[in-house]
Amino acid sequence: MKTPLLFIVLLAGFFQASAQGVLIGNSGQTADSSAVLELRDTLRGFLPPRLNTVQRNGISNPKAGLTIFNTDIQCLEFYRTGFGWYSPCPQAPQISLDSLFGSSGFSRNAAANVTFDGGSYVTQRGFCLSALPLPDINDTVVLVSGGGIGTFTALLPNLPNGIWFYIRAYAINSIGVTYSSVDSFKIRTLVQFANTGSQTWICPAGVDRVELLVVAGGGGGGFQVGGGGGGGGLVYIPKYGVTPGQSYTVVVGAGGAGAVSEPNMAQNGVNSSFGTLLATGGGRGSNWNMSVNNGGNGWPGGSGGGGSGNSNNFNGAGGTSTQQVSFGQYQNVGKGHSGGNGWANQWAGGGGGGAAGPGMNATPAVGGVGGPGFSCSITGSPKHYAGGGGGCNDSSGFLVSGGIGGGGSGTGNGNPGAPKNGQANTGGGGGGVRDTSGPGGAGGSGIVILAYQ
Repeated sequence: MKTPLLFIVLLAGFFQASAQGVLIGNSGQTADSSAVLELRDTLRGFLPPRLNTVQRNGISNPKAGLTIFNTDIQCLEFYRTGFGWYSPCPQAPQISLDSLFGSSGFSRNAAANVTFDGGSYVTQRGFCLSALPLPDINDTVVLVSGGGIGTFTALLPNLPNGIWFYIRAYAINSIGVTYSSVDSFKIRTLVQFANTGSQTWICPAGVDRVELLVVAGGGGGGFQVGGGGGGGGLVYIPKYGVTPGQSYTVVVGAGGAGAVSEPNMAQNGVNSSFGTLLATGGGRGSNWNMSVNNGGNGWPGGSGGGGSGNSNNFNGAGGTSTQQVSFGQYQNVGKGHSGGNGWANQWAGGGGGGAAGPGMNATPAVGGVGGPGFSCSITGSPKHYAGGGGGCNDSSGFLVSGGIGGGGSGTGNGNPGAPKNGQANTGGGGGGVRDTSGPGGAGGSGIVILAYQ
């Protein structure tokens, strides 16, 4: 019992309570009437918690009026609801430009981080851009909603290609504006040759390599238990060396015509090229006739055409790929696959081969799906090219899918309105048809695409 009594006696020498409040200081005095708590001393001061900015930011759910001493700015700070931490002696904020990122260089997003608000709420933040070094808020500004500290991102506006742009992040508090370090970037130039035939491209000054995609025309689909047309051969080189000022011949191949009767077979797609690089046209899908097209075999091509079944119970084989794979130092850049086999007894055609995989074999009464096309992001977003056409189906109840990448659907018996052409400018193969409901699908035309900075 002595210890608690002694503690109470000692406290009485420091604390004086009254109706007005509590005084900590010399005994015999009362707290000021306006204060719930008063500290009074002539030799010592009040020492609040001392935290740096990182520690301060770690306080969970701070209440309005919470007070600390920030050791980074050597000043008191108070928390204000809706505004964050405030200091009577603020400094400029600190901000960093963390990254620039985009979709294959055709669009740009920026990320930044307000790492320190300077003891005064950051009311505005964003990015400024210019074609000249050291952009500021008098140039093009991308304002990001909200304020305070932490990371933020923005999609930058559409900008012309082939021009260097400079960018800085900025943040504004009561002291003024602070900028990050400068970074620079250039939007890529995209050139697409979509019209069939021969054209010319002259390499601009300062460009010594390009990302290059060459896609040939897809093969036409077969007729009467027709196989799907093969996707056009494809060549993709991420970094292809070119010479500034040199003229390059560009050829875009047309898609092959679909078969219109048993004697009038489908046609292979037409080759595409860039200079000496050659993408081979897709192979045609086969017909079922005993005396034509090697008894129902799909035709060789960039990707092979699908095989057919015929009246002698012969399961026609899919055509093989003849696409050249390597060109000098550029190894394994050519893409093409074989077509699928046809089925004779319950008639169905094999799927045409695609740039990324073979056509599927037909099964009884069910046509083979076209082989998948090659996925490429040269235009800024992923897209498939040179899918194989679907083989014909014995029933009109459903279509046989062409391969992703423009391959046309194979049709069933008596289904004339079904879509079966390969998609233009993808090199997709045409779909095969089951009977006299219409011609086989035409192959899709090819395309040549260049991108560079």
